[in-house]
Amino acid sequence: MTVLDQFSLKGKTAIVTGSKGMMGAMICETITELGGVVVHFDIKDGFDITNPDHCLRFSEIENIDILVNNAVGNQSPVKSSTMGWKHDLDVGLTGAARMIDYCSIQLRKRKGVILNMGSDLSLIGPDQTLYP
Repeated sequence: MTVLDQFSLKGKTAIVTGSKGMMGAMICETITELGGVVVHFDIKDGFDITNPDHCLRFSEIENIDILVNNAVGNQSPVKSSTMGWKHDLDVGLTGAARMIDYCSIQLRKRKGVILNMGSDLSLIGPDQTLYP
């Protein structure tokens, strides 16, 4: 048995929020390489984590084994308004909590896992010039 066999996700289905961003794309690629199936949830595909109806629709997918809460708002703290701040919280905090709430029944049935992605940028000021 190889090391990759020990991390096999064959037969597992993962919902990845923020799947089309830089980190999300890498997460999806890794899940796929390990044999898993990825269900993309991204604003670039018209799915908004701040919209409860969109979250509910994804939670109704059968056989969810993994939920990766990776969506972020990425507002510049320098350029951000109060509405931008609220949007970031709606995406990164409320959206993640909503997905956990809505997907928890499916995940419990399948003994699934939830991965909530975070960043050291929650502790230090981000350099927004790094992001397109």
